[in-house]
Amino acid sequence: MSKCPACGESVTGKFCSNCGATLGDLSCSKCGAALKKDDRFCHKCGAPVRASRDSQSPVPWIVAGAAVVVLALVVIVRFTGSAGPPAQGAAPAAAGPGGAAGPVDLSSMTPREAADRLFERIMIAHEAGNADQVAFFLPMAIQSYQMLEQKDTDAHYHLGLIHTVGGQADAALAQADSVELGAPNHLFASMLRATAARIKGDSAGVRRAYRTFLDSYEGEIATQKPEYSAHQNAIEAFRTEARGLNGG
Repeated sequence: MSKCPACGESVTGKFCSNCGATLGDLSCSKCGAALKKDDRFCHKCGAPVRASRDSQSPVPWIVAGAAVVVLALVVIVRFTGSAGPPAQGAAPAAAGPGGAAGPVDLSSMTPREAADRLFERIMIAHEAGNADQVAFFLPMAIQSYQMLEQKDTDAHYHLGLIHTVGGQADAALAQADSVELGAPNHLFASMLRATAARIKGDSAGVRRAYRTFLDSYEGEIATQKPEYSAHQNAIEAFRTEARGLNGG
């Protein structure tokens, strides 16, 4: 485990699960040369290292993220009531007159509730094949989850799924790493790894993730974790796929 150079969180893998920064050595903002952690000046061009480090500071990202979320609060109301099945394990949209799904004011929700509602919209749009809505909501949802002060296992799973919808396999794997930090055998980690491996075209990786899932399934389900109940349909569908690929 190491420290993220951008936000200081304890991390593993190739990407920071807290701020999304790429993990690795810093680089000079002027010439691109690799820098060491304690360098004050670039050994190649002599530029101050502070500028390189400031360019990786999370503060501008946080400000930009806040602006994105504010935009989401304004625009999401237009789309929340659109037709489509609810995401597996997700709460349905609030009912309007006559039982139809109506608009929801995200500004009245907690940051986590707003992030989860954006997650629902992406899953609904993805299942419906609505690429425009997916592209519109995806950056908002990612920013919303990344800005949460604390992320539980379910939040990491949601964020990982959002990354897979966006084709961001490495970012999804970073969320799987975060899930495993709290629970090494957690089913969500295997589910994210399988999907990320499929995106990469890694059939061996898919099989490994399915096998790990099946080996852990009975013991994990016995723990009765609340997130397993919330995503029961997705878990059972994944189990069926895994058993089919691994010969039952």
